[in-house]
Amino acid sequence: MEKAKKYRNYTLIDWRQWVISDETKVNLRGAYGSSFVWSDGDNALLPHQMEPHVQGFGGGVMFWSCITATGPGYGTTIINGSIDSSVYVDIFETSLLDTLNYFKLHIKEARFQQDRAISHTSVITKQWFNEHGFSVDTIMNWPTQIPDLNPIEHFWYQLKRRPNAYLTRTTTKEKLEQRIATEWYKFTEKNCVKYIDSMPVRIKVDIKSKGGSTKY
Repeated sequence: MEKAKKYRNYTLIDWRQWVISDETKVNLRGAYGSSFVWSDGDNALLPHQMEPHVQGFGGGVMFWSCITATGPGYGTTIINGSIDSSVYVDIFETSLLDTLNYFKLHIKEARFQQDRAISHTSVITKQWFNEHGFSVDTIMNWPTQIPDLNPIEHFWYQLKRRPNAYLTRTTTKEKLEQRIATEWYKFTEKNCVKYIDSMPVRIKVDIKSKGGSTKY
């Protein structure tokens, strides 16, 4: 709630300057809850309704990206391992800088949001920010415990489910990686603006709920 109060007077124009980032895990088998298929017993199941065999549980793919008021940013997928500080900095060198360049967002003017994960606030990461001209005032370290305040969560919700809506299931991480890329770039500027523009209301609701859960 204290973090939210700091931004209570931000306008839509203020929020549209932010590059809002996060990472998420997209599971190979879409295991975000139990899955059931109803059949009347007379019709054969379609290919996408049947579960193919996957070695072990199959795991998933880590995906980092960001959204801006002009559209979704470039993304990075990590098939093996997690996002530690060195990987995070590599992501900045490619996906983040490419996003800023593509949307013509100058480092001195853009604002960058991330959560407080260890790799995000490490010495290596802070050094990268300093070397590339980001100031403390242009970086928002959002608490990881309040996803309600991060509009990119709406994109994660959809992205995690879309790869498994295909007629054929994803059975390899490489195939999942391809589908993530395909689906991510289907998001539009309109999608991004819709959720970024909801920030003033999110902040207001979070303050009113005293940091509790909200409809977002």
